[in-house]
Amino acid sequence: MNINRELLQALEAIEAKISVKYLFLTLTIKNPKTNDLKATVKHLNESFKRMSLTKQYKDTILGHFKALEILGDETAGGEVHPHLHCILIVNSSYFQGKTYISQAKWSEMWQKALRVDYTPVVDVRRIRPKKTKNGKQLTALQSAVFEVAKYSVKHTELTSKSDEEFVSILEQTKRMRFFATGGILKKQINFQKCDDELIHFNEEIEAEWKEIEELIYEWKNGDYRLQS
Repeated sequence: MNINRELLQALEAIEAKISVKYLFLTLTIKNPKTNDLKATVKHLNESFKRMSLTKQYKDTILGHFKALEILGDETAGGEVHPHLHCILIVNSSYFQGKTYISQAKWSEMWQKALRVDYTPVVDVRRIRPKKTKNGKQLTALQSAVFEVAKYSVKHTELTSKSDEEFVSILEQTKRMRFFATGGILKKQINFQKCDDELIHFNEEIEAEWKEIEELIYEWKNGDYRLQS
């Protein structure tokens, strides 16, 4: 299953029926310790569900694609950086309508959904046509897919992790759902006979982990060690 292709086809099918725009929303939480990754991801997903059930969200967002990323470029040792990247589908009149949600309001909604006593970092922006580094012109629709449909872990980020952290991350992310859909996008992807939570992509995620193990680590004395 090619997640980029499936997502692009689903969004194209939606655009053929109604006029829509796209938002790119990033939702974060304080970095947990590596061993708390699985529990924190569960909390993130439960919090997103709470937010998606609020009246303001349901009145504004027509559908969404949610992707989990668990590390950042500068994640401190002993910590992970789980966060959500989301494509949100809104009506084409969103930016001029009464349902528009400001950055400050998104932060307030996410803090309430997370049930935390601090203001979490939230970023929301309109997805526009863009050019890639090699000069290829992308439509807003292609840009949306380009922004969010990427690997959940980059090889370069893993190389900074200790052997113990690597094994912990590996064990906690097995069978983890990295992608989910909602609203009209969920219905469209279901129509294309894809799983509700795109669970089949986990097979590709696990294959990627195996490749990472082979490329970056080597097996020594019953454990993985960084390649010298």
